[in-house]
Amino acid sequence: MTKDIKEFEYGLNELETLGVIPFTLKKDSLTDKYVYTWNTVKNYYPEHLRSTSYVTKELIENVKKVGIDEIMMPDQPEEPVEVCHELTYKEILQHYKGMIAHTQGSIWNEIQNYDALFMTRETHFNVVESTGRSVALVFPAADCAVIRMYDKKNDVIGISHSGILHTTKNVIGSMAEYMRDHFHSNMDDVIVFVSAFANEGMIWDKVPPYAEKNPEIWGDYVVKLDDGNYMVKYGDKIYDQLIESGLLEKNIYFNKDNTIKDTTYFSNTRIKSKENPDRAGRNMFGISFDSLPIYEENETPKVNIKLK
Repeated sequence: MTKDIKEFEYGLNELETLGVIPFTLKKDSLTDKYVYTWNTVKNYYPEHLRSTSYVTKELIENVKKVGIDEIMMPDQPEEPVEVCHELTYKEILQHYKGMIAHTQGSIWNEIQNYDALFMTRETHFNVVESTGRSVALVFPAADCAVIRMYDKKNDVIGISHSGILHTTKNVIGSMAEYMRDHFHSNMDDVIVFVSAFANEGMIWDKVPPYAEKNPEIWGDYVVKLDDGNYMVKYGDKIYDQLIESGLLEKNIYFNKDNTIKDTTYFSNTRIKSKENPDRAGRNMFGISFDSLPIYEENETPKVNIKLK
């Protein structure tokens, strides 16, 4: 059985012993109010939040409240320069001098074109030593699974967004292959953290176009229901790709929250169905090394204690 995982939100728990911290950002760490983090479809936002610059600013401010200085994410374009890429010390320092860092207050997204990003603890340590600033790998998602990997022997973290398109492309398999080839990882040493996602509730009134176009990939994962609709067994596909990539079942952690059914999460599916309209947006899922200065709320909301 895969392990359930309660992700870090605003307090540390047993994940600390794993050497890394997978986290979810969906609330303001000081006020405990839900925040609008990011969305590529502005129409899902209330009118006053449809400015991309405003939403990005709010996202970065909330990330910094939990002690993360810089966030980096893969762009995932249609035709990536590289499927997987390792962030280097020199590359990260160059980003500090770039326009994005100056205009938005953070490195934010990786301007090169990759489907997955990786970073070693050594690189992170050198960045913190020279700049005093921490870096976390992140990806914003509403109902899609965000995959975070950690090679505990080689001290490497990686992240990718495995939505329908990238699940069809088997980005999970690409991540595993890259870790074996680039970092000489043994899959027995790799831990995987799967974010909360729409593990149930992806219902279609017909066979989804992507499944119809790729029957060899999705054929076993689309089930016709008694009411004539079709359910996509998205979570099963994610799990099977992890196992097929050589990951050990005991090292696979799933956050079993369902973003469609749990209204504390942003969910585009709920928005499209006109349910819970004030929860438009995306959740920010990430992974960081446990040396980050993560904060935990004290009894007084305005006072935080640095735990690391």
